[in-house]
Amino acid sequence: MSARKVLVLDDEKNITFVIKAILEKGGFAVDAFNDPITAMRALEKAEHGYSVVITDLYMPAMSGMQVLAIMRESQPGLPVVMITAFGTVESAVQALKNGAFDYTRRSCSSPLSWARAPRCRKYCELSTKSRPRHPQC
Repeated sequence: MSARKVLVLDDEKNITFVIKAILEKGGFAVDAFNDPITAMRALEKAEHGYSVVITDLYMPAMSGMQVLAIMRESQPGLPVVMITAFGTVESAVQALKNGAFDYTRRSCSSPLSWARAPRCRKYCELSTKSRPRHPQC
């Protein structure tokens, strides 16, 4: 698995553009998708794999919860970070119960909160060196 490769999925092109720019500035290789079906195909074909998946919770073709379920089945060790503009406590709890590594509400006033991949990757790297692995690492 590539230590610095992130898949970003959001149906809003401006959101994927911003997250991709933030992560690339941080040294990550980023593949951004606006369609869940295309993203899932890319994930299956990924030559070296991804370190982290960042996905929107609400999308028309497939929800982030559905993406998370597919990820838990096909790549159970891959951390999935859920992002949403319309988060609720209930959706956060459900995402984390379903195996999301993290859940964050995105806002235009705080675009850096959209990109949790560096924190997730660092946790996973530390987990393999000094403590038992997190189930999503």
